[in-house]
Amino acid sequence: MNKTKVLSLILMLLLLIPIAPSVTHAQSTYLLVNGVQPSQATVDLSTELTLTWTGSANVNVKVTAQEIAKSIPITLIPNTPVTIYLNYSSTPGVNTNTTVAPLTFLLNQPVTFLIEVRDAATNALLEGYVVKMASYAPVLTADKYVKVGTTGPINIKLTDEDLNDNAGLSDSFGAPVFAGQPLRVSMGQGVFEVLVNGQTAIANKTGYLIFSEDTSNEGNFTLSFDLSLIQATLKAGDVITFRYTDYYSGKVAEATTQVVTEVPMQVTLDRTVYPMPNGAKFNVTVQVSDPATVDLNKFWLAVIRWDGSAEINLSSADAFASTPSDSGKVYTLKFTIDLSSVPGIAVYNFTGATIKAFYNGTSATATIQPSTATLTINATSVSMGDVVAITLVEPDANLDSTINDTVTVNLGTTPITLTETGPNTGVFVGTITVDNNLVSPDTLPKTFTITYTDNYSAMTSVNVARPVTRTVSFTVQAHTAQVFFGDVKGNQISSTGPYSLIYVYFKDPDYIFNSTLNFPSGQEIYIRSTTGDEEKISTLTQSATDKSLFYATIRISLAGANVTPNNGVLEVTVPDTVIMRAVDPASASGGPATFLVYLAVRAWDGTIRVEPAKPFYIDNDDVWIYVEDPDANIDSSRLDTVEVTITTSSDPIGTKLTLVETGPATGVFKAPYLISKSNYPPFLKDGDKIYITYYDKLSSSGKPLAVTKELQFGFITATPIKPGAPAAVKFLDITGNVVAPKVGQPTLIQIPVSNADTTRSVTTDVIIVFYDANNVPVGLAYGRITLGAGASGTAIVGWLPNLAGTFTAKVFFWDLANKLPLSEQPLLLTVTVQ
Repeated sequence: MNKTKVLSLILMLLLLIPIAPSVTHAQSTYLLVNGVQPSQATVDLSTELTLTWTGSANVNVKVTAQEIAKSIPITLIPNTPVTIYLNYSSTPGVNTNTTVAPLTFLLNQPVTFLIEVRDAATNALLEGYVVKMASYAPVLTADKYVKVGTTGPINIKLTDEDLNDNAGLSDSFGAPVFAGQPLRVSMGQGVFEVLVNGQTAIANKTGYLIFSEDTSNEGNFTLSFDLSLIQATLKAGDVITFRYTDYYSGKVAEATTQVVTEVPMQVTLDRTVYPMPNGAKFNVTVQVSDPATVDLNKFWLAVIRWDGSAEINLSSADAFASTPSDSGKVYTLKFTIDLSSVPGIAVYNFTGATIKAFYNGTSATATIQPSTATLTINATSVSMGDVVAITLVEPDANLDSTINDTVTVNLGTTPITLTETGPNTGVFVGTITVDNNLVSPDTLPKTFTITYTDNYSAMTSVNVARPVTRTVSFTVQAHTAQVFFGDVKGNQISSTGPYSLIYVYFKDPDYIFNSTLNFPSGQEIYIRSTTGDEEKISTLTQSATDKSLFYATIRISLAGANVTPNNGVLEVTVPDTVIMRAVDPASASGGPATFLVYLAVRAWDGTIRVEPAKPFYIDNDDVWIYVEDPDANIDSSRLDTVEVTITTSSDPIGTKLTLVETGPATGVFKAPYLISKSNYPPFLKDGDKIYITYYDKLSSSGKPLAVTKELQFGFITATPIKPGAPAAVKFLDITGNVVAPKVGQPTLIQIPVSNADTTRSVTTDVIIVFYDANNVPVGLAYGRITLGAGASGTAIVGWLPNLAGTFTAKVFFWDLANKLPLSEQPLLLTVTVQ
């Protein structure tokens, strides 16, 4: 059967093999982050980052803080937690030297951690996770009033969980202030500043400002500010602003204190518009002030419907929090309003209702108004490894103006928690990492829908609720794999030799979270040659450097008498064509994609070269011998070797020399060699030929081939060039007529020469140097001639005289490339220029 028919038959058989509908993949969930699954972990400066491996064997883990491009490698022993500390620093970095300090990330911002878990023995990727740090906007509060003529103090409270750097311990931070300097100092993770009427205050004296943490309420810090630190005479109506700029979160918090003659009789609400939440409950914060002392018995809160009926009445006793300040002259009260608590009245009946706070003849009012939610995502088309950012603008979910609230949206039937971007913003954000926990790569493309139902939209009235459901969708796209033959470096190849190790590559970003790709029985990758041999690959291993690249290796060998399928070696002839069939179960087209990939198996004729290349070599010359033969590259993952035989005219037995490949898969081999009469074998004498022979086991014809490189060692005639007598030298013009040299006239100098060496041809450089009466060089001319073995000729050298007079000319015959004289003495001429 001819080769064309064999190839056609193989192709038909390949197409009859069932297409693999799926690829199985290894994906475990043995890693715990802070005691829970990575997707559920809360990581911030106070929690640190504690990793626990619950598998049965040691693993290597690399944790990378992506925004600062720093990594910490660790080895996890089963069920033995390792903690990486997370500390704030204006200069990001890491500490991995545990003899100096614990494992630590030094962070200047919240980061996203990429956690890679690899098998300790094979370095195969077992798990990969993305864990984003939580960050918190600072909240600053201060006494609302301070009386003229007093030094306070003003009690300031800073709430920022990011500043709780050591959970369970009392953190504190502070800084000195100096007389005459601005009251603006770096402390903690940012800058604390005091302003009076919008201008930075100047320190009246030297002092120290310190925020101390309340250990019973971590993340809350207090500072007692003495007004005597301000270099100014404060008057009624002045406003003191305290500002904290948090460099870590990038947020700014402010609180103000009014300078008053007397604390006013006043009641205020934290908002002018309150929400109508899905759950019917929200919090109201009320601040009451009294120039004497607040009498809470004189306070009450009412929710009054459109018809004037006060359906909800609360006293100070109903507050779930009551906090005094300003020596009891100010109280902050917090209440929970439950719109579903009134029998017979629906939540929507409170649309447009008034919330009214009363205290001792003063009051404050606000309204209840539902709003319509909007739901958006950052991308509608994503790939594996992407992060979908969700944003919900929903004022009705802003249940408490003093904290970051949370709200739930649904990804299908799975709840996703979103967190408010800051107190009282009504904007909620969260993320979904597109990984194997969300979707199997084999089922791509797949569309997911996120929904949120707003029970009370802006169209709600006192008569009817108008709910709206917001939906957004994103599609996890499939990518079509790239299947190819390659070398150890991942470079695609189209041909290979008959004694080689080749790599089969399957590149597909859909599988970046897989450590291996496993093909079920009967659905493997098939590789065949025209010999009828067949190999099947059922498992591909993920590359350590490219998570989308998977590979396996196949040995190529010249076929023997018997062909054995599926033994790990594909037997071929030369020349041959290898065919690979593979299937991507989920391609960009929406279904499986089948690939047929071809690899030519051929042989090359070996070649030899010697560096440096010279017309002849002398005793103790150092050279490099090179052999180039791509099919001698047997294993592309290591350095292969070949052998040459070195013989001479005097020594036909000679010696053998091993050459080593210059790099993996180069097919170029080299070794140093000293050409020396004393470095035998082989034996050498002047005039010998040196023969370097490479026995190519398989040439391009498919048969063995001996390749020989011939070198000349020394010469019998060391100075073979014999110039003619001076009288035989002629001076010609450009037309060939004999002339007397003249200044400015182009002249050809004709010199007869002969090669006394009858064994070789010789190329000689002809250099003429002109000297004046003081033996000073005043001119130069150059030419070249090649003479065959024992031949004679005429060297012609161009010359342009530039000085008149009589000169001595020395004609040198040299091999300039090898710095060798080729005549015993230079030829001497006397030349007169008119």
